Amino acid sequence: MHQIRALRLDHLLASAMRVALLLAALQGNTAEAQVAHQTLQELQHADPEVPATLVRWWRQQSEVDRALEVEAPNADTYGHTLFLLERARAAVSGGHDDLALEQGHAGLEEARANSYAELEIYARLILGAVEPLEEEAWMDLMESASKTLNTETYLGALEMHARRLTQLGEDREAKRQWRTLQARSEELGYRPGMEEAFFWLSEGELTYTNMIRQS
Repeated sequence: MHQIRALRLDHLLASAMRVALLLAALQGNTAEAQVAHQTLQELQHADPEVPATLVRWWRQQSEVDRALEVEAPNADTYGHTLFLLERARAAVSGGHDDLALEQGHAGLEEARANSYAELEIYARLILGAVEPLEEEAWMDLMESASKTLNTETYLGALEMHARRLTQLGEDREAKRQWRTLQARSEELGYRPGMEEAFFWLSEGELTYTNMIRQS
């Protein structure tokens, strides 16, 4: 970052700060995350992947409404497809299933049209948490996700599986899956996954689960 600023490589600043925010969020470094986030607020249009990063950041802060307020980047870019899927995932977290389906299917369509294989898996995982999918197809999808090197897809698969089990009323199996997510996140030092699992394994879990089902 110091080199980018010293050499006045302004065209790289947005991309660098985007990565900085992702890393800070992953490690739970609030101070660095706040600095990166503040800078990105002024650079939203400089990198097409910045909006998706901001949506993910707000979701990880449990600020779903703010996540859904982030403006979309230009269409026909990888960043736009990722933005749709991050919005869909934020909608899932907030219990907005209709919006999750709308954004998830739009993102899936773009991913397939542009051969974004990794994002296609990500889209199908998100959608699988809120709409019916045959068990065999879901397990095949989980296997594909387990082979990816993308942390959000790999650990996201564990989260979506837990949410899917909750939707099916299998609370005991869902809790077991949340524990798996917590353990894997701890191994990788991935704070968002640890915090998400901790929330669902806390005493308020059943109350929150019932609230989502009734909404």
